[in-house]
Amino acid sequence: MPEEETRAPVKPRPAFLIDPNWRGVATVLGVLGLGAGGVATFTTDVEGGPVTMLVIGLIFMFMR
Repeated sequence: MPEEETRAPVKPRPAFLIDPNWRGVATVLGVLGLGAGGVATFTTDVEGGPVTMLVIGLIFMFMR
């Protein structure tokens, strides 16, 4: 039976840190995108644009 490999423990990498100023910008863009997509969903007959605005807003909100 072959011997098992021994490996050095993997050192975890630090999380990606966002500058507080850019975090605020991402929050504002996320809120604006979600708001614009929400309003456009109920006021227009176009499907692609409002959904895209909602997705972009959601992505920016997850960045905070």
